[in-house]
Amino acid sequence: MESQLELLIKFSRDLDEKLFLEIQTKLKKEEYFVSAIHSANRMYISLFGDKDLSKYVLILIKKLSEQLKEHKLGIRDYYLTSCEIVFPCEFTGKVKIPVARAVVCNGETCKIVFKDVEKEFLRDNFIERAVMLLEEKVSGETDKIIFESETKTTVEKNPSEEATKQGLLKKGILKDKNMYLPEGVKKIRRIRENFIKELEKVFEAEEIYVPLATPLNSIEDKALMKYIPKEIFSEFLSKPVDAELFYEAYYLTGKIPKIETKIEGWIFSEIPFAFYKAIENTTWNKQFFYNVNYLKLNLLFLTDEEKYMDTRKELFNFFRKYFDNFGIRYSITSKKLDGMDFFKFRVFINKKWMTCVELLYSENYYTKPFGIKGKSGHAIINLENLFFLELIHSPEPSHKSPVNLYSEPETDEI
Repeated sequence: MESQLELLIKFSRDLDEKLFLEIQTKLKKEEYFVSAIHSANRMYISLFGDKDLSKYVLILIKKLSEQLKEHKLGIRDYYLTSCEIVFPCEFTGKVKIPVARAVVCNGETCKIVFKDVEKEFLRDNFIERAVMLLEEKVSGETDKIIFESETKTTVEKNPSEEATKQGLLKKGILKDKNMYLPEGVKKIRRIRENFIKELEKVFEAEEIYVPLATPLNSIEDKALMKYIPKEIFSEFLSKPVDAELFYEAYYLTGKIPKIETKIEGWIFSEIPFAFYKAIENTTWNKQFFYNVNYLKLNLLFLTDEEKYMDTRKELFNFFRKYFDNFGIRYSITSKKLDGMDFFKFRVFINKKWMTCVELLYSENYYTKPFGIKGKSGHAIINLENLFFLELIHSPEPSHKSPVNLYSEPETDEI
């Protein structure tokens, strides 16, 4: 990685040539210094290095502030007039990054260009996060398969078509959504209730009700923003600014008018930030909670640091045993999400992998911002995909896992 930037510093008064040369002499001792010029009370400093220098700028400003005290000269303001970062990358094409002036990827390198980056953004590690976002977009990183069952039994049937034939669901009512009819609902309810019964038995899990929409300001925390799933911003609950006018226009025309709306919050309960807010500034030993969200069953656990790894393994083995009993080809994938371990349990149906359970071990990334003493983890159980699985393949209780996932060296990865 290479970084090239121009730093503009505004001083509390004009610089004479003697003072400028003294400052320049000190700057020449800095590892990443290239050149400097001045005009009135402004100094333009060029820097170049083999890493992101945005954090280094803050160090340099602090050094200069201390050194200039003897001259009774202060730094009134500073910002980057330009910043270019280049890193090796095989991606070719267009990429958009918010606030970046330009992004160029030519198959060998990617260059991201910023203009007029204010000091507040520098303090908040804005450039570092933007580069990480770009690297994530162009890396093409996929989940790593850490386990695949020796059982190669697969099912070639299309579960959605099979459910339609049996009168369990109707397709096409809503885009990308299935409308479940009574017999289909009964089967899904049975799966859900059996799962809940096991969660209550094994983990003493307790049910919580999570609001349909969570206010956006509940995640306006710099300590959280790096760990917020992007899926949160894909579905919102909005309301008309003038509901009465909206109804009257519809009543008179029979058509849905174009109206101004306001966002009430996001519809995403897989990670219940409203619940985190409800239990802020508390201490937890070990506790499991679950909530039902349409065709998903969401599980949250909180525990102290001492019990965290054992709880992770306990939950992981719970789901492993569940899929072992089906006697069908399944795999477990692993991926790092900003320091958090993320696992998927997938089954191979109709010539493709279908995700049934997702596990996110969030450490203290979600608890700490809310003052909660302890660590947390989440499981998202896709009831619809489990319904499809049971519809076309019956469990085989006699089947046992051919591999002990917790023998070395797998333990560290889990």
